[in-house]
Amino acid sequence: MKMAIDLASKDKAYLVLATDPDAATIEIARKLINLSLKVITTDLHIGVLLADMDSNSEVTLTGGTIDRSSQSCIGDKAREVIDSIHPDYTFISCNAWDFKCGITAPTIEKANLKRDLTKIGSKRILVADSSKYGKSQLYEVAPLDAVDIIITDSNLPKEAQEQIKSLNIKLYLV
Repeated sequence: MKMAIDLASKDKAYLVLATDPDAATIEIARKLINLSLKVITTDLHIGVLLADMDSNSEVTLTGGTIDRSSQSCIGDKAREVIDSIHPDYTFISCNAWDFKCGITAPTIEKANLKRDLTKIGSKRILVADSSKYGKSQLYEVAPLDAVDIIITDSNLPKEAQEQIKSLNIKLYLV
């Protein structure tokens, strides 16, 4: 997580935190509280967390339809906001990922939104724990090389680590 905070704190960064319910992305948001950032998020929990705290950040929720399973914004309205911004960093979480299928999602709405997210931002960062590696969901989001950085835990198999590095993706094991 320190790496994510180091990235975001280099300058007055604009970033997007678009997530599924995930302890890692909530932890990243907690670590960002004292930084002066402009945060745009699809995640209701992150929006409330940053808005409730003594945060120096400006927080914007994308709006859109609320997905009950993830408590995040999806749909055309969320996609319109995402398509209109140019953040420094885009943090994306996922339900499943692997070398063969790339990043995948359980619904077409989540896949479309996350696909949009892989196209914006100077640095696109996948935050996904190793328990989700080697799994796939029904809808393709993007190949792994659509992201610049992957943050995961140290339980990621060595073979997967080597495959990721072969794509010239920076890999951080935390």
